[in-house]
Amino acid sequence: MEVAQLFGLRHEYVSRLCKRAREEGSAGLVGERGRPRALDAAGVSRAYARSDAGHSGAEIARELGVSEATISRLLARRSRVSLEQLALVEQSGVVDGETKLEEVADAARCGELAETPSAGETAEASADEDEQGDEEAASSHARLEVIEDVLRETRYAGAMLLHGFLDRAGASTVLAALSSPGSRAYGAASVVLSATFAFALGSSSTEGTKHLLTRDAGAVIGLSRLPHLRTLRPRLSALADGIDPLALQCALAKAMLDADEEAPEVFFVDDHFVAYAGAAPLRKGWNTRRRHAEAGRDDTVIVDETWRAICFSSGPPSGLSTTMLAPLAQLRSVIGERRVMIGFDRGGAYPKVFAELIRRGFDFVTYRRAPLTTPGVAPSRSWTLVDGTRRYLSVADETVPMEGVGEVRQISVYEDGKLVLQILTSDKESSAAFLARRLVNRWRIENTFKYLEDHHGIHWLCDYEMDLRPDTTAVANPKRSAARAELKEKEAAVAALERAIGATATSLSDDIAETNRELHRLQDELAIARHERDSAREALRPVPAKVPRNEIDPSAKVASPRLHRRALQMVCRLLAYNAELDLARSLNA
Repeated sequence: MEVAQLFGLRHEYVSRLCKRAREEGSAGLVGERGRPRALDAAGVSRAYARSDAGHSGAEIARELGVSEATISRLLARRSRVSLEQLALVEQSGVVDGETKLEEVADAARCGELAETPSAGETAEASADEDEQGDEEAASSHARLEVIEDVLRETRYAGAMLLHGFLDRAGASTVLAALSSPGSRAYGAASVVLSATFAFALGSSSTEGTKHLLTRDAGAVIGLSRLPHLRTLRPRLSALADGIDPLALQCALAKAMLDADEEAPEVFFVDDHFVAYAGAAPLRKGWNTRRRHAEAGRDDTVIVDETWRAICFSSGPPSGLSTTMLAPLAQLRSVIGERRVMIGFDRGGAYPKVFAELIRRGFDFVTYRRAPLTTPGVAPSRSWTLVDGTRRYLSVADETVPMEGVGEVRQISVYEDGKLVLQILTSDKESSAAFLARRLVNRWRIENTFKYLEDHHGIHWLCDYEMDLRPDTTAVANPKRSAARAELKEKEAAVAALERAIGATATSLSDDIAETNRELHRLQDELAIARHERDSAREALRPVPAKVPRNEIDPSAKVASPRLHRRALQMVCRLLAYNAELDLARSLNA
């Protein structure tokens, strides 16, 4: 009453101000500006209550008539005073033996009464806030209900047939070993399976999952609903940051091969160039489709003789002779010490590759690079069984020496009496026709790449983040080029003087004294020119032919994509591909 009389206000108005200050703090005394809030205090309380009851952000948004982004940010900014948070405060917030629980409660009340974004602010919100909000909304309630022994209608019921392969290949055991935070609504295994079945259902990228019906797709993996894109994308990223995706792929491949009745004896390896059209300065590689160099990356994949993807690696573009070594190390960890054969194309047909494969305990079969050599033996007939029928080839089978490798078997294949190709292999026992037929099967990996790109989007860029570092690529040294140009100029001057001396000495002249003076002058100039030529040649010797690019241009940078997040999506893509391949074979049988 006294305050109202002092300022000339009604005491009812002062009472309302005091109540608002107690509930909302000093911010409640400032009038709202701009558009009205999308939710009033009652709506905020209802949203919190529905979230605590386990309702999703989409359900809350439909009930309250606001956008999902508004609910996501509202739940993200909410300060929850859980028992775990109170325990942390008790350890770190003690002053003179007393815990500041009142400050925690005040912070919680202020958080609950935080301003709700308006419709205009919702349209301007960033994607990062949406992802964080949806993730917090998902983690704000208990883990999603798992469907057990319940009939559920779903339009994606056909995808349930893929579970047969996953069960036989032991995928559930491998995925169960992944750590899953208890506060997450979706565990690590659920996240991996969600991405895998999304790719199997036709989503070539994670963005495509927003077109799936969440309840129908969730029923396929035994969950009440599939995670939304704003949940799936950050959960995949967080999982990739916490594990080694390549080790996960090796574990899945080992479980798959261990389930086979007969272990595969041959594997094929090849690389796949993926062009990059962005602004980052990525290294360039040769695009065989467009026949010119482009910025991009190389994906190297190993498949077995039944087309199944086993291992993969991604990195900057380089030749197959370099990129194949990393996935071969993974393959060795998968198959153990068992000796198998590796088939590849001419991109890896180098003696150093052969020597490295032999050192690692692999056999190899590949094509000889051009030019072909003349066979040292006459051609003969060799046969092999193909679908129960004998197939004959005209071949010249011999053993040839190769520097750094030793003795290598060379099989020259003839068609219509003409030499068409030559095969190099370390296998000295199998028939020539059998090895030729085995190498022809290398096209299976080409078909694998085609299917993976057309149906599973292995060419997608999953992370735009790049690491920039100085470009140390060895390039032609401009100083050496200038020195070589100077040397050529000096050599040309010496040659010109030598020609002039010869022409002067052989020309007819009536004045011998003048001719001799001219010869002496030319010889003096030739001596000087030869000295300058020798000096230029000596100056050229210490100049390196190639130097790092950043020595020429200190500002030169090269970008390296962060491939670990994409690697986890690649694991999901290959798992979906292997499951579809197994299902197709079962249906065809």
